[in-house]
Amino acid sequence: MRDIQELMDRLAIRELIEKYTVCVTRRDWDGMISCFLEDGRWITSVGHDLAGVAAIREGIMAAVAPRKFLMQMTHGMTIDRLDADSAETTSILHEFAVEDSIFVLGTYHDQLAKVGGEWKFRERFFQVHYMDMGAQPGQVMVDYATLR
Repeated sequence: MRDIQELMDRLAIRELIEKYTVCVTRRDWDGMISCFLEDGRWITSVGHDLAGVAAIREGIMAAVAPRKFLMQMTHGMTIDRLDADSAETTSILHEFAVEDSIFVLGTYHDQLAKVGGEWKFRERFFQVHYMDMGAQPGQVMVDYATLR
């Protein structure tokens, strides 16, 4: 049987992964970057390799902000390794955007660290499995400037 601390860590890790996804979707850059260690890295299989919170913030903002609509959805998470102060996880990400029309499916492979009792990303590597850059039909129903 798992002890209470392990269960609390597992829940905190899942919440961190979900917080990142919600913050990117809502364009909450402060919330998004709070998920990373100061010297964290964000890497993708399509050419991004950003180190440090300032570079990660600017790089993700530059990729998301020009789009009228972008939504990320996290699916299926596993905690592949969990120690007292480090963990490795895998999660599936579905991203959809209009304007530049993007439909992406991929897998995040994360390395996490627990610092000061709080879990943060040491490194996020996003492996793109499928990408469609074709026009997406539909109507945007959210104005990010007034989203709460």
